[in-house]
Amino acid sequence: MTRLTVVRSGMPAPNPAPGETVLTYDQFRAELRTGGLMKRLFRAGESRLLVHRVSSAGRPLATALALHAVSRGSVAIEDAEGRRREISLGVLGRWIAEVALEPLRVPNVVAGVAREVARLEAIVREPRTMTDIDLSASPLYLRTDLSFGIRAGGSVGHTAGVLNNLGHFTGAPILITTDDIPTLDPRIEVVIVAPSDAY
Repeated sequence: MTRLTVVRSGMPAPNPAPGETVLTYDQFRAELRTGGLMKRLFRAGESRLLVHRVSSAGRPLATALALHAVSRGSVAIEDAEGRRREISLGVLGRWIAEVALEPLRVPNVVAGVAREVARLEAIVREPRTMTDIDLSASPLYLRTDLSFGIRAGGSVGHTAGVLNNLGHFTGAPILITTDDIPTLDPRIEVVIVAPSDAY
């Protein structure tokens, strides 16, 4: 069985298995632009898109359509943890319908976000008794970057540096984040929250 594997940016390319062709996302896009993908039409027994995390892959409609064009069999999104999401023709149809209807949904989505913000603001306005800072308590660090698979540098390096040292001055910190940080001290409690497909 032949397989085409497309590797999303930021992911290490795997060694090709026998009968497998591995392309980086940039190589795949270049083949789409230049027409080189035409040589691959229906040649692969299956195809897959490798991503950092399936739950944060979003809805890669154009890529999935192209992968279906080159594959006679299954198309899937897979991640480094072995999770797999099959992209059937039914899923493609649903994605196409969602894209077509999105402009009509924008007012409801914005209104829903406004309601949620108002609810959270009301909580903050509730009277509270202020106490002295308890430096032995665990601080909560909220990281909301929507960039996935970044291993070092920039905000990832800063966040790891702050959290790895914060426990010297406070209780053990707790991190709530949308993605893991590999340079973080493994003793730090991490809660990963995947963004909703609605956004």
